Amino acid sequence: MIYPPFFASEAEAARTYIACGRVALNWGPVEVGLEGILIRLRNRAGDSGEMWPGGWERKIRDIKDAIKKDIPARNAIYATITPLITEAKRLHAIRSNVVHCLCQGTNINGELMLGKSDQRRGVAYTQTTYTLDMIEQAADQMCELRPALDGVFITLKLLG
Repeated sequence: MIYPPFFASEAEAARTYIACGRVALNWGPVEVGLEGILIRLRNRAGDSGEMWPGGWERKIRDIKDAIKKDIPARNAIYATITPLITEAKRLHAIRSNVVHCLCQGTNINGELMLGKSDQRRGVAYTQTTYTLDMIEQAADQMCELRPALDGVFITLKLLG
């Protein structure tokens, strides 16, 4: 039997759904920004790469590999893109939990409880908790990350 998520009030539920929706909507531009960087790096190398879509980890690995092969690009963007990728990985983990997990509602501390299976460990259910402030901050940080990724893309474009 499926039970609906439990919230202390309608206001808490509304704030939670809005925060989760913002994470879901704000992630897309970040991923598109990273894909644009990967496409630009592949075009610089004359490599069409494998067909899209690739999984998240694959895209990040492909970006890192392409940067290693392209010395001018590495010199121009490495110091800038490394912290952006680190931030994107952190935000992707939150996004994945918010989008792909089963929402249980909030616990007595007001934290949002998100459950999922962990097939790698052979566990049917694990739980992750976030405060609503953490989810709202992640959504805001996604909005800030995209323009920074655009800066890297423009730098690559200027390299030719």
